[in-house]
Amino acid sequence: IGVYVPRGRDVGETGTRAVAAADEDTFTLAVEAVHRCLEEVEPLTVGGLFFASVSAPSARTQVASAVATVCDLPRDIVTADFTGSARAGLAALVAASRAVAGGVRKVIVVAGDRGGAACADGAVAVVVDGKATLARFLASAAVAETFRFQGSLGDDSDRQPLRDLAEVVERAMNEYGLGADQLSALAVAGLDDRAAARLGSLVGLDPERQLVRDHVARIGSLCCAEPLVQLGAAIERSTGGDRLVVAAAGEGAEALLLETTSGEGVCRPPIGDATGAGEHSEGGGPLAGEWDVPREPPGALARADCERGTRLYGTRCAACGAVQYPAADACGACGATSGIEPAKIGKRGRGVAPGADGSLVVEVDDGGRLTVPVAGGGSAADSIDRAVRLVLRRGADSAPLRYVWKARPA
Repeated sequence: IGVYVPRGRDVGETGTRAVAAADEDTFTLAVEAVHRCLEEVEPLTVGGLFFASVSAPSARTQVASAVATVCDLPRDIVTADFTGSARAGLAALVAASRAVAGGVRKVIVVAGDRGGAACADGAVAVVVDGKATLARFLASAAVAETFRFQGSLGDDSDRQPLRDLAEVVERAMNEYGLGADQLSALAVAGLDDRAAARLGSLVGLDPERQLVRDHVARIGSLCCAEPLVQLGAAIERSTGGDRLVVAAAGEGAEALLLETTSGEGVCRPPIGDATGAGEHSEGGGPLAGEWDVPREPPGALARADCERGTRLYGTRCAACGAVQYPAADACGACGATSGIEPAKIGKRGRGVAPGADGSLVVEVDDGGRLTVPVAGGGSAADSIDRAVRLVLRRGADSAPLRYVWKARPA
């Protein structure tokens, strides 16, 4: 499970929430989360990518294909976008489990959102395959209702979202013949703390012992990604062999019952590290305020993101092994003009010198140098002799769909 939570924190009257930088959007958040999964998973083994969000940067362009392209996944994979509900991330996870059961090799599910005062910014990616190295799927249940709610549900058990959630949680447990006392954890998204505790009581659980919600106070709820980060938190505290339910509300409800096989090495980085201390802004500072999610014309996102440069490819000289970026027809080290091959540039390196216009020269760990802007308005001087990570970010405001690679502290 790959987790990306921006370091920005907005502290307001309703609590603390994670806030992305001005050059981040839902697409770049998703790319970050998927790259964390790909540190442990070979890209060529992936057979599908499902993307879930209610704040995608393009209204009618498939974001899943763009994420797959930028992350250099195989071309012959299945892709799909899930949207329209806060439970879209969990719905994508259920669909991925069924796709793998039907014969699709590994599917990456990535969910994320950016913009809006009600939810935090961030993304989570989950790798689903048939080996069940962390947890295996046992049962699922869902209900569909055209209903929206705002604010706290309190202790009102007659409200529809609580009824829907209680129904799907009980159905998932009943399908597997599991009693409430046999459940190790309930990870629920889409409710405030009081309503989540009420749900636990409705299905016969002990809210103090069995509810998983410890990160919400630190960063807020991650909307479509919330069920996936709740799942990661539940598995992390598992010792193996535990049964847990992850559930989400939104135009109905959905629940998934799993059995853990390991509680170690679940998330990259661990939930506690990903949701830890950030850069705080009190009451309307530069990290606060609303961010208007743009809706671009059809095809714009795909045109912007399918170029080789956005996939971060350079060239490698077969004669001397030198790596160059951007791609070149001749080797800058030995002068060879033949045997120049495409080379994928690594994402980690070290800042070595300042470039023009505040940019940074980065020496990549896997070979090659490139000059890139510094993400988040950081200083190139502060990044010299420091480990950095190459991340995809939006370009200048004048070109909102131009994505470029930038450097930020690793």
